[in-house]
Amino acid sequence: MNGLLMLFAKSPISGRVKTRLARACGAGFAAEVARALLVDALGQWGPPPRGQRCLLGDAPERRDFPIDIPAGWDYRYQGEGDLGEKLVGAFEAARVAGSDGAVAIAADAPRIPKSVVLEALSICTRGEAVVAPAADGGYGLIGLPGGDFELRQIFPSSGWGGKRVLAAARIAISSQGLKLCELEATEDVDTGADLLSLAADLRDDGDLRGRLPRLAQLLANFEGKCPPATPPNCR
Repeated sequence: MNGLLMLFAKSPISGRVKTRLARACGAGFAAEVARALLVDALGQWGPPPRGQRCLLGDAPERRDFPIDIPAGWDYRYQGEGDLGEKLVGAFEAARVAGSDGAVAIAADAPRIPKSVVLEALSICTRGEAVVAPAADGGYGLIGLPGGDFELRQIFPSSGWGGKRVLAAARIAISSQGLKLCELEATEDVDTGADLLSLAADLRDDGDLRGRLPRLAQLLANFEGKCPPATPPNCR
């Protein structure tokens, strides 16, 4: 079976990424966090067996993306439009390329280990859909099998960021006649509180530190120590 892992990421540039986190900890530090998350994601989610991996970035060309992309990762432009449109384009491209299934994952879902990514790829290449629910009502990972079904129903043009993103996806996937497997819930990193929680987990969990070395180094002295301009907002 041939599966495709698609990592979605924005360029980690101050003022253009992690805007909710930036409100708590400053745009510069938020961009540093985004960069660390992406570098660690590229490192920990290695190539799937008998599959491929692709970074989908917001720069039109690989050379314009402001991160050194490791060997073994393809690069593709996300395209224009809303998030739903970008996801539709990504899964359509995977379908055209002949993938038996594809998994999309966000760089800001660092708690998802490679074993879970590989499990998700296995599920979708056998003909089922898969999600890893997020604590905020969305999902940190979604996988779909190859096949002819209506992607725009699963990835609409609006409603992203709300608490019913996952609920709507469940209904849409079911309406396409697909069986949905749900993996263990995860947490992404959007706010100062999210970052404080992750910093505590990194301090206490050696395995997580090993998977996220760049982020662990950045956050080693973070807890309770946001930039002086906005410390009250971190908690």
